[in-house]
Amino acid sequence: MFKPSMVLRYATTAVVALACCLTIWGAPQPKDSPVTESAQTAAQKEQALREQEAKRGNEEKAERIKKKQMAQLYQAKQWSTAGLYDKASTTVSDVLKETDDPDVVKEARAIMEQNVPKAPSWLDKIGLSKATLFTFAAWWVDAVVGIAALYGFLKMVQFLWSKPKRHKWRVGAIAEGTTLGLADVIVQSLSKWSGKTPAVTSGLLKLERLQLSASPRLELPETELDLADALKSVALTFGGVSLSGIANAGKGLRGWLNATRPSINGKAIQSGSELCVILTSRDSKGTTNTVTASVPATATSSLGALIFNLADIKSVAESASYKMFYLISKKESTVIEAEAVNKLREGMNLLSQYIYGQNPGQLETAYLAFRQARTMQADLYEAYLYEGITLDLMLQHDEAIKRFEYLEEKLKETGTKSVETGKNSEVPSVDEEYHRSLRLKATYNKAISLFRKYKYAATKDAAHVLESLIPNNEKLPNTEKLPESKLGSMALAARATVIAQYPKYWQEELCGDRSKDVKEVLGRKLRQGNAAKVESWIKDVQGQTANLTELLARIKVDPSWEESEKQQLAWAIKNALGSVYLNCATYFFAEPYEGDGWKDRRTEFLTHAYDAFQECAMLITPGIEILTNLAKVSLELDRVQQGCNYLQQAIEMNSTYEYAYYRQAKAWEEKGQTAKVLKILKSFPANGNPVIERFIELFCKYDAQLHPA
Repeated sequence: MFKPSMVLRYATTAVVALACCLTIWGAPQPKDSPVTESAQTAAQKEQALREQEAKRGNEEKAERIKKKQMAQLYQAKQWSTAGLYDKASTTVSDVLKETDDPDVVKEARAIMEQNVPKAPSWLDKIGLSKATLFTFAAWWVDAVVGIAALYGFLKMVQFLWSKPKRHKWRVGAIAEGTTLGLADVIVQSLSKWSGKTPAVTSGLLKLERLQLSASPRLELPETELDLADALKSVALTFGGVSLSGIANAGKGLRGWLNATRPSINGKAIQSGSELCVILTSRDSKGTTNTVTASVPATATSSLGALIFNLADIKSVAESASYKMFYLISKKESTVIEAEAVNKLREGMNLLSQYIYGQNPGQLETAYLAFRQARTMQADLYEAYLYEGITLDLMLQHDEAIKRFEYLEEKLKETGTKSVETGKNSEVPSVDEEYHRSLRLKATYNKAISLFRKYKYAATKDAAHVLESLIPNNEKLPNTEKLPESKLGSMALAARATVIAQYPKYWQEELCGDRSKDVKEVLGRKLRQGNAAKVESWIKDVQGQTANLTELLARIKVDPSWEESEKQQLAWAIKNALGSVYLNCATYFFAEPYEGDGWKDRRTEFLTHAYDAFQECAMLITPGIEILTNLAKVSLELDRVQQGCNYLQQAIEMNSTYEYAYYRQAKAWEEKGQTAKVLKILKSFPANGNPVIERFIELFCKYDAQLHPA
């Protein structure tokens, strides 16, 4: 139960307690009390921390507000740039109302200064914003960069593809505009010239090989399946991609990869009455050259169609392909030069046909080709050499000698220059070495033409010229010295052949002149020492040919000697032996003679001569020289029909060969065959003017016309 006294008691107690507390709180604390001082410091630090917390919070809040306001100002700036001036102005005003930050205020004022409407630009007029323009431009930049990167990658692939093949010419498309298969013949002809041209051998004459300065590598088209054509009608797709489209793309890519490679393209067409071939080359630098060749139709069919024979098709293909091959094999050559060299090649083909008996009537045509070649190009010295050789084979020895002497003068050594520096050098360039070899061949062939005039003075001159070609006058030249050793060996063999002619001129050589008086001739034969001298010529030739036979055995395994060169040397050895036996038999041991011993000796020599010349005919296709010698031996052995057959073969090779006509007519006259004599006289060419005195006497004796109709 609540009582008033209790309330009073409790109130009094509370007042006393309150008074005590106030007394204690207000009482001063001792300064030196550690407890009191620690409590005070802690309270102060706590208060300071609370203030810092409050300040940091205010600063962070202010920073957030500032960032928000700056973001609003940035948006306002974008609107101003985009032409939304009112919207930008409203945003800036709202920000200024909410802030007094100097940075925000400064940025806001700057925006307000720029937030002024401008005159509409051309972009505004067409309704295109700068942002759109920049987006469009960026797209184009990306596209260009992408295309450039792709192009660069493809060019690198093209370079890597072409680099290992930059020295190999690619034979591309040869368009066939005829039904003759000429394109295939052209491709075959291009591959033909990579090989070494076979040398042509003609008795003692030394021919030059037609050679190119270099032999470029060719990549001929291979038979392959063209997917573009194979899949053209195949309507198959994978993932929306057509197979034929892939094949066409591959074909185009293949062509693009080969675009920078050296290539040859062309076409074969029929133009009017001619068959034409056009070839164009393009090297890695983009330089182009075009050559052409044409041939007329040989006949017309009953339906009016033009007819081209196989030889003409092959000829026009070879002409065009050789010109092109020459241009790509010799740097800095011209089309005119290629035309001249091709004409030289054609002349050599005709000459070889004559030499090997394939078409004996081509000698005159070959001569015209060589003359045209050196006319087209004055420094095509091979043409002069071959022109001289052809003239010699046509028995125009003086004209041939002129050509050889011209070459000697033109190719006279004036010092050698190196290929790299163009300065004087002990090492000759390839061209200089070749020209030196050409000059030596011209000198050698001049000696042969002098010899083939078959006159005493010319024969002595030939011996002198040949001796100048024999290294140090060696009996056996060093086969390691090229080209001197080959030419030196042939010069030795030719000199033996020249010595073999001395019995023919024994009177001039031993007596100083030639007598036709029978007694005088017999007296000279019996004069002491003359027979021995003739025998010494035989031994000299036998000794020289024995040395050359030893050389021939040694070079059989020498790869630097070609088979044709070995055959020519073997031919020259046998020809020298045959000549010395024939000349001794027909000029010294012939009538007048004394005693059967001389007659037997003569028969022995003639037999040896026939055997030697027969071996010559087996080694090399017999030319006029061997045919004439075989005929002469046969006639001396009284084998008239055999001898006349050989002479007729010589006439078929050269229809103007006067000696063959004369010897046939004389042989049949000695046999009393007048009808055959008249037939031969009438067969002599209408444009021929005989110069052999005894042949002219036969015309007069039988009252035959010198120029029959």
